[in-house]
Amino acid sequence: MKGENCPFCGVVLKHQARAAEHAALVNQVFQQQFDRNPGVFGGAPPPQIGYTVGAAPPQYVEAPATQAAKRTAFVIIAVVVGVIALAFLIVGVAVLFMFL
Repeated sequence: MKGENCPFCGVVLKHQARAAEHAALVNQVFQQQFDRNPGVFGGAPPPQIGYTVGAAPPQYVEAPATQAAKRTAFVIIAVVVGVIALAFLIVGVAVLFMFL
């Protein structure tokens, strides 16, 4: 986009600029803390907070318990559907033999 604002909401680029200002402010605060007390970060240089426009959102990873619960629900549903199908088959065969 070449304009100053988003044509739809009118504020997106302002929000991006504000986020970049916040990242610069955090970096400045870290640097000031490091200048006052060089051991504050364990002797390492202060961390730098980056700002990337259009960064990918964090990926969602399901917990193993959630995966296990989904698998268990699938197995239960499959067994119930199988039992019902078998019951229909038995009833169908029984009705077929009644008319033979």
